[in-house]
Amino acid sequence: MKKFIILRGLPGCGKSTFIKLHNLEPYTVSSDAIRLLAVSTSMNVDGSENISGREDKWVWKTINEILEKRFQYGLFTILDATNIKTNDLNALKELSSRYNYKVYCLDMTDVPIETVLRRNKQRLSYKVEPEKAIYRMNAQLQSSSIPSDFTIISEDNFNSIFYTPQDVSNYNKINFIGDVHGCYDALMEMLNHNIKDNELYVFCGDYLDRGIQNIETLNYLLDIMNKPNVIFLNGNHEKHLNNWVNNNEVFSEVFTNETAVELKKAQISTKKIKQFCNNLKECFYGVYNGKILFACHGGIPTIPEHIDFIPSHQLINGVGKYLDCESIEENFYKNCPNAFLIHGHRNITNESINPFGNVFNLENGVEVGGTLRMVSFDKNGFETKEVVNTIFKKFKEEKTENVKTLISDFRKNENIKEIAENNISLFTAKEKTIEQLPEIQNIYIDTSENKIIARSYNKSIKLDKEPKTKISALKNKLNFPLTVYSRKNGIIGTFTSYKGKPMFFAQNSIIDKNNECFKDVMYKTLGNKKIDELNHHCNIHNCTMIFLFVENNNKTEVFLLDIIYNNIKFEKYTKK
Repeated sequence: MKKFIILRGLPGCGKSTFIKLHNLEPYTVSSDAIRLLAVSTSMNVDGSENISGREDKWVWKTINEILEKRFQYGLFTILDATNIKTNDLNALKELSSRYNYKVYCLDMTDVPIETVLRRNKQRLSYKVEPEKAIYRMNAQLQSSSIPSDFTIISEDNFNSIFYTPQDVSNYNKINFIGDVHGCYDALMEMLNHNIKDNELYVFCGDYLDRGIQNIETLNYLLDIMNKPNVIFLNGNHEKHLNNWVNNNEVFSEVFTNETAVELKKAQISTKKIKQFCNNLKECFYGVYNGKILFACHGGIPTIPEHIDFIPSHQLINGVGKYLDCESIEENFYKNCPNAFLIHGHRNITNESINPFGNVFNLENGVEVGGTLRMVSFDKNGFETKEVVNTIFKKFKEEKTENVKTLISDFRKNENIKEIAENNISLFTAKEKTIEQLPEIQNIYIDTSENKIIARSYNKSIKLDKEPKTKISALKNKLNFPLTVYSRKNGIIGTFTSYKGKPMFFAQNSIIDKNNECFKDVMYKTLGNKKIDELNHHCNIHNCTMIFLFVENNNKTEVFLLDIIYNNIKFEKYTKK
């Protein structure tokens, strides 16, 4: 979690000993350790050895780079150095504040200089500092101070920095609200347009993006953000809002092209937005009438002794991969039978709101016409609630009557075969010959709703595979213009969005081991964030993306070939 502890004191005051005593080495950045990596030890004129300071400029540049990298992941971090000068402390504060870190100073300057000098002589030979250097640092110490916005702690009260569950039993009810994604009407229906003073409300992240009521949603959240009974958790989409309001680069096409445009037009107070972002919590950890409640955006498999050691990026994005959601939930169910986990963010398999007895998944595609979810705890137990969102971006799709007729025609055509899995059917040609191919093939249809969910190309042939497909035989049979692809190896993959969730089909199939292979390759190559954006694009524009994935020299690559609308008539997507 985002806590930064700066140790401060003379060499020999006990900083490194304290770290070892409390098993904090995995979270510590040590200036001496970096110096040893850079220059090892140096011999003095009297034959003794010490850690040279000749590369200190590089050492501190490296330390700052390491600190910033840790801050980007939200890692619990300790800095083991003398940290005597006020200017150095201010620089560390400035760096940590960019990442909304809570900064503590473990002040060990009260150790008498006589004790420091005695301990200094007992250190490893190469760590022994000349006495005159210690006296010089002590003089600097007397003329410096700790900045006023640091939280000063001592060895005796060090454990007070760790997060402990707060007792919230004074509330009549604890409400956890899932991903809102700019769906204001659904949120108002969920809350009955009212925040009750005797109930606690924990919002689990992802407040904007994708929905079409971002401004109404944000204005409402800003209105209630200072209420003592409202807690906002940090979701992965809040990073875009925070970057935007602080004039940093935003790495999200959806936010940049849609949400940011709306925010600029609405001219909402940037001061309020910054306050909102700065007050976001990484998790909620509470006790309610004896029940342990833990909520974060992404989900974790257990509650460790010190939740501070959980990286913030795992609380926000979830432990493991995006696809590991069910495994994480099942492990929490096994590991923490006496606690409850509440999370949002990921639900690729369309889980119910309560997939395990003590686990609640509050993500359900509200922004694409799914439901906004909430779970509430009171003294009698818990209850769940879902509100269907009817205010979302609609896309143009084929009329039901047309698709119903198409299904009937396909089933009557002896050259068309149907491969079915649950409610989804793939209609494709039995033999890929020029005479027998119908106008449409390789089309995926939800036959229970008469809806096209994905489609590939129309007629396609493999050149020179048989006499009828040789170039000499084709010149009088083809209609021009036509598209030619050269493919020496690789597998064609079809990517689409179905009910707000990404779907992967390989080699024009439904049940095929290559489907999982294609899915794994896409996530591994493009990452969760890009898959999330592609899923949103396919859902909003009702289209299918055709990929080629190829493995060469143990390296897998994916190439986007085309984007096709999910309509009966073949039509490629063109950006408007």
